[in-house]
Amino acid sequence: IVLLLVLFAMELIGSYLLQSLQTYYLDDAQQRLGSSAAMVAGVASRYFGSKLDAAAIEELIRTTQQGMDTQVVVVDASDYVVASPGADPSPGERFPQPEVLSALQGVHKEDQRLDSYGHRYIVVGEPIKAQNKVVGAVYLKGSLASIDRTLQDIRRILLTAALAALLVTALLGYFLARTVTSPIQDVIARAEELASG
Repeated sequence: IVLLLVLFAMELIGSYLLQSLQTYYLDDAQQRLGSSAAMVAGVASRYFGSKLDAAAIEELIRTTQQGMDTQVVVVDASDYVVASPGADPSPGERFPQPEVLSALQGVHKEDQRLDSYGHRYIVVGEPIKAQNKVVGAVYLKGSLASIDRTLQDIRRILLTAALAALLVTALLGYFLARTVTSPIQDVIARAEELASG
């Protein structure tokens, strides 16, 4: 019974800890990506003037992406790609992602999705405004692979700790039971000797 109680407590604590860590990491990732998208939108709005400076926007995106596993795309008010340092999509192509369409309506939008391989990622759409008018949008897609790896490592550590605690509890229970029952068995053996003569 003690083993089951220990196992139940470890499972309960482990589940709560994992859920809390997952929420923390996801909230942190969404906040970081949202801040990055807002920063790109704020700076990119300067380049949406009478003459669009796509090269400056692309350089801004490269600077923003350093050290991050993200895809950043900037589109104009007509949903055409202005800058995208990666190979896909190319400048001049339409980019009708739901987050971009919301951003072009002036609404910030974030979502979590799975790609075709089952990997999770966060998508952010941020409007680019100049003189209180939406002139474009920033699409930012960030992978959650590193967070998923971290959570998997934590799961493995918690499972190992739970198994170790279960083993230690079982051994302690066994030795404690022997300590308590050994004198009783001795008394029973002596009583049987006395009874037999």
